[in-house]
Amino acid sequence: MVAKPSVRRGRRGVPRPPISRRHHGSDEQGLRRVGLDDRSVRGARCTPPAQGDTLVRIARGDVWWADLDEPSGSEPGLRRPVVVVQSDSLNESRLATVICVPLTSSQSQARAPGNVVLPRSATQLPLDSVANVSQIVTLDRSELDERVGRVPPRLLDLILAGLDVVLGR
Repeated sequence: MVAKPSVRRGRRGVPRPPISRRHHGSDEQGLRRVGLDDRSVRGARCTPPAQGDTLVRIARGDVWWADLDEPSGSEPGLRRPVVVVQSDSLNESRLATVICVPLTSSQSQARAPGNVVLPRSATQLPLDSVANVSQIVTLDRSELDERVGRVPPRLLDLILAGLDVVLGR
């Protein structure tokens, strides 16, 4: 296989796409200035669901079956269980995505740093599982099919601590 030269954006490489003003646009450098009236991610001021919206109740610690894409390389894929790790303030908002940790039945994954063994009695799944914290995924809510159960608080704390390990916190 022959290595290909890298393509650089800007003056000499691929022309930059036009900046969208609806999303992350601004007057300069693709950044926008944050004013006092802007919503703050740190303040977690997410818009609650509108009256009449039907959102499935998703909570941190829930175990769901999720439909993931075909796997590429070592990433998780296909239909598999996941544990929701996103904060409940975001879960109760209109945010269309959910941050999850995929589960695997491969017990050899238990040796990886930060991973947590989850007995089937704790997840209500047919097999013992391992929370594979290094494979954290962001899913659209529509990809969560069926709620299976809820991880006990002490195991959820271990999963969150495992995320701290892989994130270097």
